Amino acid sequence: MTPLEKMLVEHEGLCLDLYRDTASPPRWTIGIGRNLSDVGLRDETEALFLLGRDLDAIRAELDHAWPHWRRLDEVRADVVLSMAFNLGVAGFMRFVKTRRLIEERSWDRASFEMLRSRWAEQVGKRAIKLSTMLSTGRRDA
Repeated sequence: MTPLEKMLVEHEGLCLDLYRDTASPPRWTIGIGRNLSDVGLRDETEALFLLGRDLDAIRAELDHAWPHWRRLDEVRADVVLSMAFNLGVAGFMRFVKTRRLIEERSWDRASFEMLRSRWAEQVGKRAIKLSTMLSTGRRDA
């Protein structure tokens, strides 16, 4: 860290959880004085950086929870990552039958199981797109 960064950490503190600051009116803040209420994300680059960090964390969680995902081709692995991103890894792990069918490479049946879920009802077209990708192994399907 630079001397300025060290000083700002000392003055602002480092908080990894969202909190309301002492301003009037209070503003949502995180990290080292990052005002989310007024600033939020500055640009697409920052949003994509955070997405990359989130995906790295999900990959690591999946490596522990269901290492089989690493044996999938890129398209089907991306289906798993997308679902885990949306549901959280714990939520994805509740798709026990779907995961078993994926392990068996029963793509059409696994795809069907995805569409039978409450999650599919909630996300609509996203579920249809992902189930088609799982079934065909293609992004453009």
